[in-house]
Amino acid sequence: MKRGRPRKYDDTIPAHIDQRKIPDGVYWDARDRIWYNRLSQPRRLAGPKASLADLHRLIELRRNGDAGTIRSLHAKFCGSDVWKHLSKSTQDDYDYCLQVLERQKTRHGQPVAALEVDRLSRVLIQRLVSLIGAEHPSKAAHVLRYLRRLIKWGMQHGECAERENPAAAVDAPKELRAPTIPDKATMRGYITFLRAHGAIQTRRKGSLPPYLWALTEIAYRCRLRGVEVVNLTDDLETKEGLRTERRKGSRDNIVAWCPELREAWDALHEWRREVWARIPGFVIPIQASRRVLVVNQAGQPLQREALKSAWDRGVRLALAEGVLQKRFGMHAMKHRGVSDTAGTRDVKQQASGHKEARMLDVYDHELPLVKPAGID
Repeated sequence: MKRGRPRKYDDTIPAHIDQRKIPDGVYWDARDRIWYNRLSQPRRLAGPKASLADLHRLIELRRNGDAGTIRSLHAKFCGSDVWKHLSKSTQDDYDYCLQVLERQKTRHGQPVAALEVDRLSRVLIQRLVSLIGAEHPSKAAHVLRYLRRLIKWGMQHGECAERENPAAAVDAPKELRAPTIPDKATMRGYITFLRAHGAIQTRRKGSLPPYLWALTEIAYRCRLRGVEVVNLTDDLETKEGLRTERRKGSRDNIVAWCPELREAWDALHEWRREVWARIPGFVIPIQASRRVLVVNQAGQPLQREALKSAWDRGVRLALAEGVLQKRFGMHAMKHRGVSDTAGTRDVKQQASGHKEARMLDVYDHELPLVKPAGID
């Protein structure tokens, strides 16, 4: 079928483009200097540096529903049996990595997630990992592991060409910067700060979520990650202490009650009771394993993203008021908790739940006190 009337010559189109061979449905926006397709979402197709071959390939991908791209391979991966057997945290991590690739743009302004998997090269992936890792090495490492797993699955199930996995030979970024860990006095001051601002009426200046201080206290006392705290449920409360459910292969244990841990646990129970009481017709789960300890204003389980947002607000406010001098993440509470555990390395390892002793080199920041040589 012949195309419509010939295009008029446009002197604003980049000189390297043969205007007679521009694919149907592709148009040039002289104001924004982008190539676009009227029927596609998002509207932008590519930037001014895109070649004619790039335009033909991109419009073909749009017409085929992104067939063969990282985005489409991820969708197929999510529908596989392999995906169903992954842990929820791993699934969330892979979804997050796809979002990172959706936000990361190529030099043509195209999302990396829209690139064809069969056209990915080791050099391209290395450049991508290095670019992300320049500011966020941990994020870059996650993206690299995700690409390795995704492409491997695609090759094993005939969704992409059988070849050497281009992500397998890419060097992972190195996290050169040591994590910021507050000293014990700073940590106690920050928890006190969170408690005071949590008592301010919601939506008033300086207010913070009432649950944040107690959640932070539990993370420290039990040496837990943030996601492990928000997943706590009523059935984990025992007479002896709080039973942990750790992730990433760490061993569970029971942390004996202390006054601070008991107070934080009861405070979260009270907060949850108040929230549920003011919601008309709220149905409280009968099974203790389904009653999540930490809830938001709507009475629903607190999500990890909401916790990150609340923590960030608390840190920013504490920095502004001079309570903190440096920013640190909630994961620092686990570092602080392991460091403050009294006893030998074996005792600390059992308390932290780590299966490998080498992880204490990461989490234990206390210098051991030893006797000088020659002294019995």
